[in-house]
Amino acid sequence: MEAARFPMLSLKPKSVTTKTKFKDVLLPLIVAHFDEEASKYTAECSELDDLRLSACNAPLDYNGCATLKKYYCQLCFLLRRFPFLVGHQDLDLKFSWKDAYSGKTVCLNDIEFEKAVILYNTAAIHSFLGSVETRNSAEGMKVSCTHFQNAAWAFQTVRDEFSSDYFSDWTFDILSFLQQLMLVS
Repeated sequence: MEAARFPMLSLKPKSVTTKTKFKDVLLPLIVAHFDEEASKYTAECSELDDLRLSACNAPLDYNGCATLKKYYCQLCFLLRRFPFLVGHQDLDLKFSWKDAYSGKTVCLNDIEFEKAVILYNTAAIHSFLGSVETRNSAEGMKVSCTHFQNAAWAFQTVRDEFSSDYFSDWTFDILSFLQQLMLVS
């Protein structure tokens, strides 16, 4: 158990730079594409906006991880319900994120970009939780390793399923390195 005393590596999550309001975009789409009354869905759209706000300010703890995962699932559900949102440049649904290391801000109206950032941030929080876990017992080592494995999965998913053009630190090689780094931590 001596190796358990070495400090572990964690990554910083990307930070949000502007607010995005789903409600302003989704309610007119519901009327236009589904011929339903938008007022029926006002509460749900507000909940989605609140969930995004919580995910953008997710604390570096278990609750932060849970919030990011819940928001990611809602984004997946949203794309199943509104598949035309992918690559639709005319919608005023902009997602703006700032890289934690370079300071570069990327702003796109692409839900796939939002999903990728949320997964990256999930990996960053898991890497943080794995690094701060007490590793002086078998149970602590197990919990720490589980967090690093979750981070590795998220980095692999970002690498394999999303564009590598979003940020300079999202090349195939860097994401592969981060994935491997989490597996050897």
